[in-house]
Amino acid sequence: SLWLVGVNAQGGLFVQTAPAGDLAHWGPARVLSTQGDAISADGENRPKIAFGPKGWVVVSYTKPLAKPYTAFIRMLRSTDGAHVAVVWRSFDAGRTSIKAWLSTDGGRTFALQTLGDVAGPNDFPRLVQHGGRMVAVWRLPTEVRVYELNF
Repeated sequence: SLWLVGVNAQGGLFVQTAPAGDLAHWGPARVLSTQGDAISADGENRPKIAFGPKGWVVVSYTKPLAKPYTAFIRMLRSTDGAHVAVVWRSFDAGRTSIKAWLSTDGGRTFALQTLGDVAGPNDFPRLVQHGGRMVAVWRLPTEVRVYELNF
């Protein structure tokens, strides 16, 4: 299946699926409860979706705050008790860090880890799962860093 996550005309967060190879037959959009949060849907702040073992699904979105360039990162999760990871980059005094929240109980609780840091330009980190491994991939101008996520 192909999955789509987005924000509808009313500002609601939704997911929608289509069979693999048949994009002409999308299922109905399923609106997710965000408890009335405003949702940013521009640039790199668009909602994101991730998948993991045992069929778990995580949707993350950005709730903008009043102060420019500040926001809360929110996450909706499946409830099957699987491992959940959220990665992001954080700016502080000219350095950029890649950080992760890691959960082993389906997202009920999280542990914060700082995976690495760098000065200078860099891209947003990505989560990748292959087999039983989950890694964060961080692209820099001269290299690609890969961090194994240890739950």
